[in-house]
Amino acid sequence: MSSPRISVILPSLREKSVNSRIQEMAACNPDCDYELLIISPFDVEGPHVVHIKEHVRRGVIYAMNDAYRYAKGHFIVLWSDDAQPTPNCLNAIADFVADKKPPFLASFRKQLSNGKETEQYSIYGRLAPGWLCTTKETIEMVGGLFNPILKNYWADPDLAMRVWDKGGSAEVCREASITILQANDDIKQQNLTASFQKDMDTFFNIWHEKYGDGKPRIWWKINKQIPLDLMGHVREFFREIPYLKQLVDATRSFKHSRTQS
Repeated sequence: MSSPRISVILPSLREKSVNSRIQEMAACNPDCDYELLIISPFDVEGPHVVHIKEHVRRGVIYAMNDAYRYAKGHFIVLWSDDAQPTPNCLNAIADFVADKKPPFLASFRKQLSNGKETEQYSIYGRLAPGWLCTTKETIEMVGGLFNPILKNYWADPDLAMRVWDKGGSAEVCREASITILQANDDIKQQNLTASFQKDMDTFFNIWHEKYGDGKPRIWWKINKQIPLDLMGHVREFFREIPYLKQLVDATRSFKHSRTQS
C-alpha cells in the first residue's frame, strides 16, 4: 500500500534556509510520497520541489493561500523555513490525521535544537497548532485555508478557531516532531512592525466577542502556553502575575528597540 500523498506548503524569503529545509525534508522522509510547494521570489530546486514564483511580496498568508491552490495532496502540511523535519515526520502525522473525524488539525510536537520539547499554544483555551497537518476536506469545511484579510500573523489561530467553532478538534501527534530554530532577523522584524498589531486586531474583531469571556483584548491573556510538566505549570502561574508580566514585556520591548536601532 502506497504512502498518502502529502502537500507541504513552505513560503520563504530566506534562500539559504529554504535550501537546507529542502534537503532535510528529503533525507528525513525517503519513503514518503510528498510534494514541497515553495513560494519565494528566488528560484529553488531539489527533491519533490514545486516552485511558485513570488513576484510581489504580499505576506505569508497570501503566499500560503496561493500555494494551496496548486496543492495536489489529500493531506496538507504547513511549514516554515525555520523548522527542521525529523525522521518520518510526514508519514507519521498524515497517518495520525487519517484516523480522525474532520474537521481536525494535528500539531507536530515541537522541540528545540537541544532536543527538549517545548510547549504548544492555546487560543481561548483551545489548542491552536502552528506547524500542522490537516486534510483538504477539513479546510473546505471551515471556509478555506487562511483568512485573506490577515497578512502575516494570527492566521493559524484563526484556522484553529474555525475548526473548533464547527465542532471539530485539534490534537498533538506524539509520533511526529519538528525542531524549531526561531529565526530572528530583519525579515521577521519587518513583518512584526508592519502587520502584527493590525492582524491581532482583526483576529479579536472576529472571535473575541464570542470566546473572550470578558477578558481584555490583550494577546497574552488569550494566547497561552500549554504546560508540559510541573515546571511549565509554575511558569504559567508566574506569567499571570501582572507585575512580572509587565517586567517581561518591558524587557522584550527594550530588546526589540535595540534590534531596530
